[in-house]
Amino acid sequence: MLRSDFFYSLPSGLIAQHPAEPRDGSRLLYLERASGRKRDMVFKDIRSLLKAGDLLVVNDSRVLAARLLGKKKHGREYRAASFKTSGKQALGVSCQARKET
Repeated sequence: MLRSDFFYSLPSGLIAQHPAEPRDGSRLLYLERASGRKRDMVFKDIRSLLKAGDLLVVNDSRVLAARLLGKKKHGREYRAASFKTSGKQALGVSCQARKET
């Protein structure tokens, strides 16, 4: 697996700016491993997908309104967004090389 596998174009209009109302009405894409079939669902339906003994991992990180732009000596531009985990003091930074235009 390469880091570049995670770089993709995401139109800004598809990035949620506010939580869905009601909160459990947010979109959920479900992939059936055996068949490869994809199903568009809503988050409130997640209970129908979980079985006894399943583990659900929740990512509660929030993006801060902070963006850093930089340029390396060789001229390649980078952008970084900072984030923190809700209720924690930890701070992380996500960096990505900007695509050349």
